Amino acid sequence: MEIKQDNPTLDAIISIYEQAKDSKFSQGFLASIQKDSITLQQYFKLDADESLLLALFIASHLEEDNVDLQKLAAHIGCSKLKILSFKTIIDNFFQLGILAKEQVNIRMRLMGNQSLSYVVNKVLMDAILDHKPMPIITKAPPKDIFELLELVYKLGLERDDRKVDTFRILTCLIEYLEENVHFPLVSKLNEFDLEIQNKFIFLHVTWKTVTGSSSVDVFRMMEGMSDSNAYRYSELQKFLDGENELIKHDLLEVNPAVMTTDTTCQLTDKAFQILRDCGLNLKKVSKHRKDIIKPTDIKEKELIFSHAELSQIQTLEKLIEETSFLEMQTRLTDKGLQPGISILLHGAPGTGKTEIAKQLARKTNRELMHVNISDCKTMWFGESEKIVKKLFTDYKAYYKDTKTHPILFFNEADAIISKRKELRGSNVEQTENAIQNILLEELENFQGILIATTNLINNIDPAFDRRFLFKIKFHPPTLVNRASIWKLKLPELTNKQANQLAQSFSFTGGQIDNIYRKKEIAELLYGKSVDFETILGFCKEESLHQTVNSIGFRTIKQNLIQCEM
Repeated sequence: MEIKQDNPTLDAIISIYEQAKDSKFSQGFLASIQKDSITLQQYFKLDADESLLLALFIASHLEEDNVDLQKLAAHIGCSKLKILSFKTIIDNFFQLGILAKEQVNIRMRLMGNQSLSYVVNKVLMDAILDHKPMPIITKAPPKDIFELLELVYKLGLERDDRKVDTFRILTCLIEYLEENVHFPLVSKLNEFDLEIQNKFIFLHVTWKTVTGSSSVDVFRMMEGMSDSNAYRYSELQKFLDGENELIKHDLLEVNPAVMTTDTTCQLTDKAFQILRDCGLNLKKVSKHRKDIIKPTDIKEKELIFSHAELSQIQTLEKLIEETSFLEMQTRLTDKGLQPGISILLHGAPGTGKTEIAKQLARKTNRELMHVNISDCKTMWFGESEKIVKKLFTDYKAYYKDTKTHPILFFNEADAIISKRKELRGSNVEQTENAIQNILLEELENFQGILIATTNLINNIDPAFDRRFLFKIKFHPPTLVNRASIWKLKLPELTNKQANQLAQSFSFTGGQIDNIYRKKEIAELLYGKSVDFETILGFCKEESLHQTVNSIGFRTIKQNLIQCEM
């Protein structure tokens, strides 16, 4: 093979090998090869020790057609043990496919020659001699699709470590796919006629799914593929806009986030079916979701309502019970009517709206998909609308996995169902109106169960009136119900005391809950039972219109001291 001229990599290797003779790895030797070492570090993308050892192995191979550690040690003027002290590096070269053990001739073994010898990867040797870039090295062709997926994934890791650039990653991937078209997944992927970078993305996400991830950070994945920040952001925007080929072919779906760079993606149901058809028996990874409240995690809680409120609540409970709900959906669909149920619970704060939504989920054994309204509004123009739309896409996907409709729960939904603003050129107003338009459109075609709560019914946009099939108003409890709530929360109260509290304070159930909590905290802190006078003090402090003592515990301490006297 002809060695090309002007080859700084090969020149550096020869220079180091020649200077290493009888050097014993002295400090003077290491100082003298510093320039050559930097050249090789940049080429190999290895550190100084790794580059030095590899240079010696390559030079030795060029001279002897193999790497004999005994001879190499003699050349350097040290013992073989000194070179074996680099065992960790040598082992790493094996893992990377840079080195392989040479099969020693049987006759040599019989003669007692136990010398360790290696060969350097031919692809690497040829690249150096031909003055080509550092190649991506593989030890052997992948035995199955899982090894191929891992190889593709490792390409991204090597780019992360700046050992290879984007061009070499994609060139290598083309070679992988051409050499492994016999794998059904590769053959199927070729049918979609995707750009090579999108094939990389799909295989990367598939490998992450195989290894247990339910979704993949899109921007992080782009970092593993591309050197260019501009390209990463451009491709991320295509994902968000649904313009990426994989989104259009329904192979990947996007999970927008509050921060654009936190966007994730995952395989679609279609992609999972393709993988199964190609012999990869994968199922969607179920993971704990912070927005999902399991019915078994909701503690049973007795609530007291008026007769009219209770009657409407019981109607809802019966309606969303699974058998009744499915029958209702079939009946409405057969008559050409929209089969979803949207419920608006409205009324004063503390009247039990949020709690009744949870109790309905518990009693009907449905999961509650809790929407954090603040997450729906971001500083990024256009992102909020995508997040709201994704809520409903996510709901549909989750239902397909669970086979039972969860309850989509918008608590304190005033921020997104209030009256639309008159546009005055403000991006904020435009975004809020766009969010409401999307929400109205989604509710029009909604096929599940949605519950929203609001304290400000007078501020609701009229367009939402028709979208909510059931609207239940929760009133502050009557005098009789307040007394019942007091007895329920504090059973130690006498009927006379409960009636006195009910008459003196027009509290809601939520406010009475606050008194109950303060009473429990006080007893824990001071180790004494709280008396009726202390409870009265708590009640006076509960209203913001009353004078508040300190943080609300001054009354406790005073009364408990008096009890001890």
